[in-house]
Formats: sequence, structure tokens, C-alpha cells
Amino acid sequence: MVQEPAARYDVKPVLEASLQTEIIDALDGKENRKPLTPAAFLLLCYILGFLSGTMALVSQWKDFKDGLCDLNDLTLRSESTAEAHKLVRSSMCHMTKSAKARVRLVARENVNLRYSPGMKAEVIMPLKQYAVLEVVDSTDKTWLEVIYKHEGIEIQGWISRSMVKTIQ
Repeated sequence: MVQEPAARYDVKPVLEASLQTEIIDALDGKENRKPLTPAAFLLLCYILGFLSGTMALVSQWKDFKDGLCDLNDLTLRSESTAEAHKLVRSSMCHMTKSAKARVRLVARENVNLRYSPGMKAEVIMPLKQYAVLEVVDSTDKTWLEVIYKHEGIEIQGWISRSMVKTIQ
């Protein structure tokens, strides 16, 4: 068996400060600038990708919040769960799947929104049937941390999972 000699690469670790300086120099538009090294180019692509993704989410956030307020007005007039689901689904057609997964409807009349998870926690306010909620935290097995929009004010609290329905 013939063994080939191992390839020899002269790899030098790249310092973060030198990459930052290289990118800043390139963005400043200096006349005698050099092309970006592959490492600096990848870092710049990563930063721009992160910023564009963040900006896309932030730009949709206000629309999502306003839509929840409008949905509350519609669903509170619903006569049945099926009608409430239909109204919410038709209003959410432009939302991403991850945004839709955060929306819940209150399943019964006078369900308590609480300050903390637990039946003994102080009640913030009772919610009407078919009120629209946005889930903030769903890590607890029996309670959801939610935001409810009431007369233009966002109220954050906790509600039992058994008292809400998902939109399908």
C-alpha cells in the first residue's frame, strides 16, 4: 500500500479585530482598498443575513399585534367555536406558521387571566369566550403565558392550557 504524503496547509488563525478592521475599511470606501479576504467576506455575509432576518421579523411584529386586536373585535361577536376559528383563519392567511402557532382562542366564558401560573394566583381579569391570545411562553405543562389586547392595551398574564383552543 502506497501512502501519499499528507497535504500541507499553512493555516493562520484569523483575529476577529483584523476582520472587523478589514470590513470597516471596505465599507468606508477608501480608494486604495483591497478585496475582502474569504474570512472577512463570510463574516460580513453572516452579519448581513442576521440583520436582514431580524429586520424582517421586527417589521412584521407591529402588523401581527394590530391584527390580534382586530381579531379580538371579530371573534368576541362569534356564536360558536367553528365561527370563531373561521374568522381567525381567514384573517391569518398572510401570517407565517410560527406566528399562527402563537395564537389561541379562549374556550369558555369568564376564564381568568392570572398574574402567575396557578389556580391560587391573583386574577387580572376574566376573559370572554373566543378572545384572541398571543402565547409568549409555552414551556409550562399546564399554563401558558399570554398577551391579551384589551381596548388597545396589552395585558400579559397566565391562563390554563385547558381553557384555550388552538387555531387549526
